[in-house]
Amino acid sequence: MYHMKIKNRRLHSLRLEKLTCLTASLTTACILFCAGAAQAQQENAIEAASFNNSAGGVSTQSCSEGGLNVGDIANGSWIEYNQVDMNGVTGFQARVASAGPGGNIEIYLDSPTGTLIGTCPVPVTGGWQTWTTQTIGVSGASGCHNVYLVFTGGSGGLFNVEWFNLQGVVNATEAASYNNENSVQTEVNSEGGGLDVGYISNGSWIEYNQMNLNGVTSFQARVASAGAGGNIEIYLDSPTGTLIGTCPVPVTGGWETWTTQTISVSGVSGCHNVYLVFTGGSGGLFNVEWFDFQGRANEIAADSYNSENSIQIQTCSEGGSNVDYIANGSWVEYNQINLNGVTGFSARVASATAGGSISVCLGSPTGPVIGTLQVPVTGGWQTWTTETIDLNGVTGYTNVYLVFTAGLNLEWFSFNNPGYRTMGDNYNSENSVGTQSCSEGGSNVDDIANGSWIEYNQVNLNGMTTFSARTASSTAGGSISVCVGSPTGPVIGTLQVPVTGGWQNWSTETIPLGGASGYTNVYLVCSAGFNLEWFAFQSGATYGLPMLHASGTQIVNAGGLPVQLTGVNMGSLLVMEAWMCPLDSGGLPDTYSVIQELDSRFGVATEQSMIKCYQTNWITTTDLQNIKNAGFNCIRVPVWWGDFFTLASYGSPSGWRPDAFTELDWLVNNCANYGIYVVIDMHGVVGGQSTSQDCGQQNQNTYWTNSNYQGDTAYMWWEIANHYNGNGTVAGYDLINEPTGTPSTADVWSAYNSLYNSVRSADPSHMIFMEGTFGSWDWSMLPSPSTYGWSNVAYEMHEYEYGGDTAVVEQGSQKQVNDFNNHSSWNVPDYIGEFNDMGNGAACWDYSLNLYNSNGINWTMWAYKATDGLVPDSWGWYDPTYWPTTPNITTSSASAIYSDWQEWQTPAAFGVNSSDGL
Repeated sequence: MYHMKIKNRRLHSLRLEKLTCLTASLTTACILFCAGAAQAQQENAIEAASFNNSAGGVSTQSCSEGGLNVGDIANGSWIEYNQVDMNGVTGFQARVASAGPGGNIEIYLDSPTGTLIGTCPVPVTGGWQTWTTQTIGVSGASGCHNVYLVFTGGSGGLFNVEWFNLQGVVNATEAASYNNENSVQTEVNSEGGGLDVGYISNGSWIEYNQMNLNGVTSFQARVASAGAGGNIEIYLDSPTGTLIGTCPVPVTGGWETWTTQTISVSGVSGCHNVYLVFTGGSGGLFNVEWFDFQGRANEIAADSYNSENSIQIQTCSEGGSNVDYIANGSWVEYNQINLNGVTGFSARVASATAGGSISVCLGSPTGPVIGTLQVPVTGGWQTWTTETIDLNGVTGYTNVYLVFTAGLNLEWFSFNNPGYRTMGDNYNSENSVGTQSCSEGGSNVDDIANGSWIEYNQVNLNGMTTFSARTASSTAGGSISVCVGSPTGPVIGTLQVPVTGGWQNWSTETIPLGGASGYTNVYLVCSAGFNLEWFAFQSGATYGLPMLHASGTQIVNAGGLPVQLTGVNMGSLLVMEAWMCPLDSGGLPDTYSVIQELDSRFGVATEQSMIKCYQTNWITTTDLQNIKNAGFNCIRVPVWWGDFFTLASYGSPSGWRPDAFTELDWLVNNCANYGIYVVIDMHGVVGGQSTSQDCGQQNQNTYWTNSNYQGDTAYMWWEIANHYNGNGTVAGYDLINEPTGTPSTADVWSAYNSLYNSVRSADPSHMIFMEGTFGSWDWSMLPSPSTYGWSNVAYEMHEYEYGGDTAVVEQGSQKQVNDFNNHSSWNVPDYIGEFNDMGNGAACWDYSLNLYNSNGINWTMWAYKATDGLVPDSWGWYDPTYWPTTPNITTSSASAIYSDWQEWQTPAAFGVNSSDGL
């Protein structure tokens, strides 16, 4: 008889507060798991060979992946595991191999013929040690039970089992386990017994004593509502204490129709009494089953070393401390780190000057080097980025030494376990792909064509917030759209695959997900031009850069330190403006006209491919590197409704484009890599906010009088906010650019309030920017935020003195500063979203920038690049050095349009406008 063992491979989401019902050996293993910082949330698979009882002639044998597996499995064989905690379990995962006929694993409670909670199919894998991982959903499981895995199939040996894994919610706190309450009750819960909190009304609250919030970055709650929905406000130490986050609760259609909501939280550390305060309308609002505070998995604080050589620590802008004063040969030691199954190393680093490197050494500062991470220049000692490398040859518990070269600060590091990865070739079905040997071991998917897809059955998307993929591309790159239910189902994320320089030169890319939940079949729908090794769905942390928020008249980060946003506008990337980009040589006036003409001539699919060609050449990672190298930390990116809806069928949700976020995600994800924040600027609402062509379609201005257009715009903003909720790289949302066509100031305020509420219903955490860029173009065009109860907002102005000389431009800049200071009592940050010196030279630019900087005003100049004139032209920081070809959209061939737009990359055709003084 074996004791049950924990294998360091997959996530077994037993609720830690209920582990007492497991055997003593499992409890001990789980305590070790909790103590190992480098192992958090990536362990706890149960070795199949650790069964308590068996029948049908099963045996154990050496496993090619380490340890033992169960073999000699025949039809009717079973294995038993005693007193397993099934509370909260919603999924089952098993590592299996078969050179026989395959079969099924039937999961029973309490006897081999007891309650059946799920059946996991086992495919033929081609070998008894050729392993694959199968995942299914299970239902009807709660409490502690003896679990029986009963094997069924044909004759002879069926398959082998290495380990299995019961999945659910890690570390959830039962809502009904409160220490104190105000005006709530408990009731029986439909998701596996136990209780949930119900009878919640406006002002009700529940209290939980002495919760450890160190390292917490997000909050998750399981909620249901047949009432009005509402919000969960999270306070520290009293029902009116420090507010760290607000979680919106949607209407789900039933008091026991459950959904999981996740938000980011900020300003949390230490142990506190936590109060969940419920707000909303009248009557019953919603029910709460459980909640969960989450942090960044696997992180080890750099200042938690056991010994060091020639380093110091300092206060970190992201909270806590970081290691600094690092010299060549400095090192830090961390004792008895569990490296079993580890394949990656990540570090949160910053460097103002030359960058440096971190060598990961085993046993001593001169021991075996298992990987070296190169640290880039980030532009500041507290300007943080996360870098990741693969590791090889790691196993066991050992002392780890991080040995440095000079030029960097280190906040935290983590060793990453591959347990969450799904190998690309482990699909259930496919359309037009092949497989080949992979340079990193095993196989990868190749021969990917446009429209190829691969299917993976019953993937657990509960709580998943990001998608990562290991890809390689020799030529053009491509994209992976993550579709739910079918190859044409809802798209929850699109990952752009970069050119890596070879079919076996691998890179890992990560994107945020929107709307992921439940167990479902996932389809990865691909465009041509790359190979895929593995992918992963991940949960538990905010994504991207540290979240920003408004605090008084400043913008601050999660650590409460001021962050001044400075940078450029990415004009004509996602909204093409004829005067400043190669839109059309034949005179088409706007983006709408170009798309409409391309649709008519070539069809929608080819049109979208052409527009993507334009976008991917107009702005590349070289441009982001230029922005970072100049010391900027922000871009403002104009978008319009045509980026999100089809021209033929805009409206919510029938006309929503499946590729709505493809290019914007590429930009946001790459900006995160360069430490650049993104302001999403709605340059063109549905129907247009003015007659200007910069709305995407000229001569409209019907938004103000058409309630359908107003509803479509609100829906569009909800989708954007929902998609980027928790993504810290997005600084905030600019609701309407230059609403100059408004019938009245009251109409703008009403529109802002409506769109504010739409955004807040999906995203309680991001800043919202509201423009005073109409009427007199100053702060008098906006209300005090208290008028509408707005919070976490910034007010935005644009400063253009068209035709003005240096004195006039400088007077305009001074007027902006005076206006801001005169409204300081409103406690709102100021953002000059657009401005230009009107060709008056570097000294004029410097005057405005110094004035804005010295008064704590955030700014982005217009524009990063423009084709108004050859360098030096005042409208672009980068201007053309010659005139590449602009296509004629009406007469040029498809190949000519592609070719012409490819000529407009910045390194090939643009030079720096030194007269900008930037």
